Amino acid sequence: MTRRLTLGVVCAAALACGRPVERPQAPPASDGRVRALADTYLAAYFDRYPEQVTVFGVPGRHHDKLTDNSLEAFKAWQAKEDAWLAEAKEIDPATIAAAPLRATYAIVREALEGSIAARVCRNELWNVSQMTGWQIGGAYLVTIQPVGADLARSEAIARWGELPKYIDTEIANLREGLKLQYSAPKGNVRIVIGQMDSLLSTPAKDWSSALYSVRWALGMKPVSDARLCERRSMMWGGRGPASAWVNVSMSMCCMAASCSNRSFCQYFQMITKATSAVPISARCMPCAVIHASAPPICA
Repeated sequence: MTRRLTLGVVCAAALACGRPVERPQAPPASDGRVRALADTYLAAYFDRYPEQVTVFGVPGRHHDKLTDNSLEAFKAWQAKEDAWLAEAKEIDPATIAAAPLRATYAIVREALEGSIAARVCRNELWNVSQMTGWQIGGAYLVTIQPVGADLARSEAIARWGELPKYIDTEIANLREGLKLQYSAPKGNVRIVIGQMDSLLSTPAKDWSSALYSVRWALGMKPVSDARLCERRSMMWGGRGPASAWVNVSMSMCCMAASCSNRSFCQYFQMITKATSAVPISARCMPCAVIHASAPPICA
């Protein structure tokens, strides 16, 4: 009986060993999804920030627009970022077969997470900077604006024809920021006002040849000067809100965990890993706005 039972067990084991082993099926590679996500994000990024097309010399694209800096456009872009990040989180990095695409995935996800984390800073409401403001970026952009062909010249006229509207929108954004008590440091604002003074006081003939040709080709000297003057006055309280800007040195409005984790506000983009919890008292707080009297500028 025992032998018969042993023989039965051995036969059963032999039959089992003869069957093909059923192994768990590996999940399908996510390479195609990563490639599609990256291509979609990059194409949309250049649509959102057309100046970057010119800066990077992206082939097959036009150089005829400025960024839509309206608050509505910011919200629309943020909704797209949220959707892309949700899609990225659905992809398991372990299922990406190609090493270059694993790097692509990491870069796209980092860009999205960093941008979303920096939203708490509300940079669009206090965009006054002597280093990264539109007056700096635009001054450089115009020197690399393609103008060597009829199409290129028409695109240059179209792009810089949007400048008055762009400045008007910047003024509106800054006013909204002051209303919500967001402001740039006073020292930075003074420097930007000095840059405006230099821009307004320099005769057009002494401007760089590229900037001179664009400005006068558009016939926009009176319009542009009016916009620059209004922005300058608004910062001093001459024609805008009777408010000065908080006087701080290197402090920023947004010293929150959301800003320091992956980015220090928007401009520094320092990829970090939080090593300790940030107390709630250190969350992003709008800068205090103090009132001061100042004579009208460009009256």
